[in-house]
Amino acid sequence: MSSLQSELSRLQPELIRISTETSMLMSKIEQETIEVENAREVVASDENRANAAATEAQTLKSESEQELADAIPALESAVDALQTMNQRDISTLKTMRFPPQGVRLCMEAVCILLGEAPARITDPLGGARVDYWVTGQKVLSDIHFLNRIRNFDKDNVSKETIAVIKK
Repeated sequence: MSSLQSELSRLQPELIRISTETSMLMSKIEQETIEVENAREVVASDENRANAAATEAQTLKSESEQELADAIPALESAVDALQTMNQRDISTLKTMRFPPQGVRLCMEAVCILLGEAPARITDPLGGARVDYWVTGQKVLSDIHFLNRIRNFDKDNVSKETIAVIKK
């Protein structure tokens, strides 16, 4: 028994050292576990934001594709109508003093696309107002008008111009 006690006394310092090292190692593992868990939370948060952004981008893409699909038939119809338009049609438009609202709206869009500024006219009710029909008549008087709109670069219209037309 005394030999066991002496052996135990001899091993006591090493046991204390190993116990201390084990405690330090456990503490380090605990700290690293906390850091890993924090990093995991950050990654999960980033992943959630990325997934939300991807979902939003997919929604925008789908909406844009649908808008494009809806607009293509109207564009093709307008291009076909433009190809049938002749100088006599232009002359008829120019002579209209009070054109239908659809004609006014169309000429306003044409003027905006061509970068033509609207005329400011005096309103009989007071003040001044913007009128694209006066400008539109001048644009229609250009002998190159048909060529100008037939050769218009419709694929490179700025977003700002589109926004102005949509108003």
